[in-house]
Amino acid sequence: MSTPLVDVREETFSVLGSTREQLASSIAAVARPHGAGRHAAVTTWTISWEVVGRVARVCAEIVVVTPRWRPSRFAPVELLEEWSRFVAALRAHEQGHVDLAVEAAKALQGALDALPRADADEARRLASSILDHARGRELRYDADTLHGARQGAVFTARRSSA
Repeated sequence: MSTPLVDVREETFSVLGSTREQLASSIAAVARPHGAGRHAAVTTWTISWEVVGRVARVCAEIVVVTPRWRPSRFAPVELLEEWSRFVAALRAHEQGHVDLAVEAAKALQGALDALPRADADEARRLASSILDHARGRELRYDADTLHGARQGAVFTARRSSA
């Protein structure tokens, strides 16, 4: 079986502030639109494919966009620790999206490789089915994790009492 080409690109956007309230406000102001809401981070992916003769090529282009804060050297240690915790949880959540996209690319590669001959209609049907299933899994993942909130990917103006 062939291996799909996977390209994961990370991008960041700046958030500003020297207090928890300012950071939370900055995150909210620049949150990325995705689906029905706006989120502190977003992972998008596109899977393209082609079958030429008996060779199937699948490519997954994945973009992970997360916030970046450059604290002043006077930032309180507690705020630095909270930011680090938040970013680690956010990245873990977004990695779940990356994993789902990679799984979809591998599934599509396997299905196309298994076609007995170049059949454009069957290839389109397979691709549509596999990618629709992957999008459904991604929606369930976000619903199950509350877009990462259950994984700790939340930064609010008030300190949590956990």
